[in-house]
Amino acid sequence: GNKADPDYKDLSRKILTEMEAKFTKDKKKPLEPKSWQVGRSKVFMKEDLQARLEESIGVAIQGYVVTVQRRWRGFVKRKWFKAVKKAAGLVGTGLRTARAARGIQGRAGEEQGMRHDPGWAC
Repeated sequence: GNKADPDYKDLSRKILTEMEAKFTKDKKKPLEPKSWQVGRSKVFMKEDLQARLEESIGVAIQGYVVTVQRRWRGFVKRKWFKAVKKAAGLVGTGLRTARAARGIQGRAGEEQGMRHDPGWAC
C-alpha cells in the first residue's frame, strides 16, 4: 500500500488486544482464550467476541448520537423562539400602528363633531 496508509494488520491486532483485555476483566462474562486471529486479508473472530465488540461500538456511538440530538433540538428550539419573538414584535407594531391610526381618526372625527366608539379602544 501507500506510505500514508496505516498498517491495518497491526492496527487490528492492537485494537483486538486492548478490547480482549477489557473483556477479560469482566467477571460476569469472561472471554474465552484465542477468540480472534488475523489472517492475510481478514480478521477471524468467534461469535462471542464479535457480539461484544458490536455492543461496545453501540455504547460508544450512543454518546455521539445523544450529543447530535441535543444540539439539533437546541437549534430547532432557538429557531422557533426567534420566529415567535419576531412575530410578537410584528403583532405589537401592528397594534401600535392601529392605535395611532385610531387616535388620528378620533381627533379628526372630534373636529368634525363625530363620536368616538369605545369598543375599538386598545
